[in-house]
Amino acid sequence: MKIKSRLKISVFLAISLAVVVGLYLFFAVQTMNEWNSRKKTASEIVKGVAELRIITDEYLLHPEKRSIKQWQSRYSSLVRIIKRVEFKRLRQKAILNEIFENISLYEPTFQKLLKIYSSGQEFAKPIDDIRLNLANRLKGELLVKSQSIITSAFLLQQAIHADLLANQKKIGLWAAGILLILSCFNAAIVLWINKSIGMPIEKLKNGVEIVGSGNLNHRVGTVATDEIGELSRTFDKMAENLSKTTASIDRLNKEVEERQKAERELRESESRFRLLYEEAPLGYQSLDEKGHLLLVNQKWLDTLGYEREEVIGKSFGDFLHPDWVDHFKENFPRFKAAGEILSVEFEMVKKDGSLILAAFHGKIRSDPKGRFIQTHCVFQDITEQRKAEKDKTRLEDQLRQSQKMEAIGSLAGGIAHEFNNILGAIIGNTELAINDVPDRNPAKDCLKEIQRASLRAKDVVGQILGFARKSVFQLQPVQISPIINESLKLIRASIPATIEIRRNLSCKSDTVMADSSQINLVLLNLCANAKNAMQEEGGVLEVKLENTSLDETSASRYEDLSPGNYVKLTVRDSGHGIDPKIIDRIFEPYFTTTSLAEGTGMGLAVVHGIVKHHNGAITVASEPGKGTVFEVLFPLTEAEAEQEAGEPEALPTGNEKILFVDDEASLVKMAKRSLEMQGYRVEAKSNPVEALELVRSEPDRFDLIITDMTMPNMTGDKLAIEILSIRPDMPIILCSGFSKKIDAEKAAALGIRKYIEKPLDMSDFVGSIRKVLDEARASAQQ
Repeated sequence: MKIKSRLKISVFLAISLAVVVGLYLFFAVQTMNEWNSRKKTASEIVKGVAELRIITDEYLLHPEKRSIKQWQSRYSSLVRIIKRVEFKRLRQKAILNEIFENISLYEPTFQKLLKIYSSGQEFAKPIDDIRLNLANRLKGELLVKSQSIITSAFLLQQAIHADLLANQKKIGLWAAGILLILSCFNAAIVLWINKSIGMPIEKLKNGVEIVGSGNLNHRVGTVATDEIGELSRTFDKMAENLSKTTASIDRLNKEVEERQKAERELRESESRFRLLYEEAPLGYQSLDEKGHLLLVNQKWLDTLGYEREEVIGKSFGDFLHPDWVDHFKENFPRFKAAGEILSVEFEMVKKDGSLILAAFHGKIRSDPKGRFIQTHCVFQDITEQRKAEKDKTRLEDQLRQSQKMEAIGSLAGGIAHEFNNILGAIIGNTELAINDVPDRNPAKDCLKEIQRASLRAKDVVGQILGFARKSVFQLQPVQISPIINESLKLIRASIPATIEIRRNLSCKSDTVMADSSQINLVLLNLCANAKNAMQEEGGVLEVKLENTSLDETSASRYEDLSPGNYVKLTVRDSGHGIDPKIIDRIFEPYFTTTSLAEGTGMGLAVVHGIVKHHNGAITVASEPGKGTVFEVLFPLTEAEAEQEAGEPEALPTGNEKILFVDDEASLVKMAKRSLEMQGYRVEAKSNPVEALELVRSEPDRFDLIITDMTMPNMTGDKLAIEILSIRPDMPIILCSGFSKKIDAEKAAALGIRKYIEKPLDMSDFVGSIRKVLDEARASAQQ
């Protein structure tokens, strides 16, 4: 049997015996308490009877001083005591019954005695002899009954006392017997444990001392199957193995030398590791289970600017930006549970207060049972790397935006080209009709309305071409401050009084190469956008003009800007702001957050196109609920601002022969009639191939050729080249609504005398024709 089982049995028996003894003592005490209670009850009966006797005598002697209620209370209390007690022994029951019978007769006798006396008489007055004798007899009966009750109560008390003594003696004998049995049982358990555990342990101890003294041949030699027996056999086997060991002193010395050598190599390895650890190019740190720093290397200290004693023992969160502390506290337990982290980024605070972004890689170290010991992490400062990535992303976004705007611009330009042809026919024919209709004819007013609407449509086409960056604006040196002031006067009249306009045009130099009407259009659209943002609740519209200089770093933040001096136009509003999700789309055509009644979405797209054509840049910054800020930059020029042109001169006339080539039949018809009204002889062709064959057949037939750019079968520039190859001195005017392939400079390089944008303004068109013809005649005379 195993030692553990023996001890369990011993403990179980001891506990069982203790429980039996405890139960016996409990019931013995209960029995003694019961007998003591009975003895007390007997004493209360004796006391109660004596008190009842005394009260009875006092009442009979002095009824005027005693109340019958006091007697009845004492009597009732005595009866309750007698009824309450119960005895199991027959003798005690008999005595108690006798007492109860006597006390039951006591009360009627007392009542009879009271009736002898009349209720109104006092006992001191004389009564007749019969009543007196009866009263004395009743008094005697009360005396005898009370004496009998007292005697019976004393007998009951003595009987209970005798039984109590007998029970106490019996309980004492039983207790002595149980204690004797318990002592014997404990002695037997002690002997049994000593024999089965103590003696084998003593034998094993002696064997250990003998083997320890050098006698490796000694054996304990036990045959027990318990743990001590197994331990003894294991010890004997160990002694046998030791006795077989024949290692020499030289071998032991060699092992000692090898161990010393290994220790030296370990110290050298630790030294090399320490050097590598301290000189490592990456920061290293180790944290305890609470996230406090245990180790840091020199790179860690140099990166953050601390001394070692300033960081060891501190929480890692103390060196993080406050916004990252909760992130670390939430994720550190996950790191300990996962055992590894890769490329986790934290924003850390250096000693000087500056911030760095660090990327961490780490693992945890655990003991063989898997319990956490500490972390091992390396980190790298990736602040510059992340900044470079952001710059790259920003440039890529700018490129994508530029490509997108270029594609949309091409589409807008194509639409504008088709629309220009239509507008040219409308405007030209309307002018012709106005000249033919008398002033008294009501149709003339209608024609003028058509003319005004057509001119407004021409402005819309100009805006589209401005967005496409293909329209030819008249860029000339202008001062931008007066343009802004004049524009704000018009804007004030169209903006609700709930919007306050603040202007600050405090720039020293404001001359830029620009088209005044386009600058005015930029400000009108930006202010209209601000008005829409503040229309419901009102606010402040701030227009600011100032000078600024850009170096290479600051210029790189803008699309297509070079370092230099600029004038910056800022339009700021306090409206509802722009949602960050759509802010990148606000310069796209037809993109709008307002209803169609409030705008078409072309305003900011037109602004973007105009600014780009003026070699400038536009940026927007906004937060929902905090308003919007537009910044427009125009490059400054050192040229002086030109004066405004005077009144236009009268339309010139002529009689030269002109060939007009355009694939739009309505435009051809209108141009032919308009030029003939000025005296010119016009021949029109809608097919450029036919026009070329006509020139080839008669090169000197025409004094001027006017051709459209975009036509089927042959473009206008190719037609011009072919014609010039036949007759190099032929003056040619090239007209175009929109083309990526040609502009004024390219046209001049091909030998074309004049490049005109559609739709044609007949006043400018006729003037250009006269100028080209005059220049050609002067050149021929030379």
